[in-house]
Amino acid sequence: MTHTNQTARLFLSVGLLFLLPILTHAQVTISATDHIVEPDEDFTVQIKTSDFEGVIGCQFSVSWNPEVIRLKDAGNMNPALVSTIENFNIDSAITQGYIGFVWFHPAITAVTLEEDATLFELEFEVETDQAVTDTIKFGSVPTEIEVASESLETLDVVFESGIIQVDGMTDVIERRAAAAVELQATPNPFRESTTLQIDVKQAMEATLQVFSPQGSLVYTFPARTFAPGQQMVELPEYLFKQKGAYLVKIRSTDFVTTYKLIAQ
Repeated sequence: MTHTNQTARLFLSVGLLFLLPILTHAQVTISATDHIVEPDEDFTVQIKTSDFEGVIGCQFSVSWNPEVIRLKDAGNMNPALVSTIENFNIDSAITQGYIGFVWFHPAITAVTLEEDATLFELEFEVETDQAVTDTIKFGSVPTEIEVASESLETLDVVFESGIIQVDGMTDVIERRAAAAVELQATPNPFRESTTLQIDVKQAMEATLQVFSPQGSLVYTFPARTFAPGQQMVELPEYLFKQKGAYLVKIRSTDFVTTYKLIAQ
């Protein structure tokens, strides 16, 4: 991993601006990848580029919400980007949610990358357990935007933000439950007793509980290992001492799934 120093940023932002006329005959696209992630998950955002042709140097900033995701590392630069400077300024990245990137070829030699090439990567960890959407944005803080060509032109840059969708714990639990088990009762509604059909999609250790219409626990079946396949559980009449909506819950270490029973 490399980091940006003030001398390198000053060289590119001041030195090149002094040398280069302000022309905009070409355009470079820089984008961030989209991700759907879960609480506590580590994931890697790729900063990619298109129309990166004949470029001798570039610099810009990347930002995000540090309350949603936290930067862990920056680096893995494209091997074609030869560099002798510190490329990343991460002094405030963790607390402030932004990072500066600078690259220029030490011999002022132009570089052309293939379409949709990766410039570098940012490794993040999800900080929140709530369902929320964050954006990987580009800007000029702390590092000004500039891309320079081999013909000493300052190129236009189009930035495309990346969308980070965090699934909250509720979403994660529901998804895990749907992948593990399905519940159905026959009959339902019922007058006396009913049979619970448990369609187990993957082996799990779980506890089955029945709750009254008032929310009190009526009965807990002992914890057991459920093998994949259909299993039947008889729910006797004595569990249902009054009419109303009862809830059956299957609890495992990874999820809780709920099914409604109607006693008439």
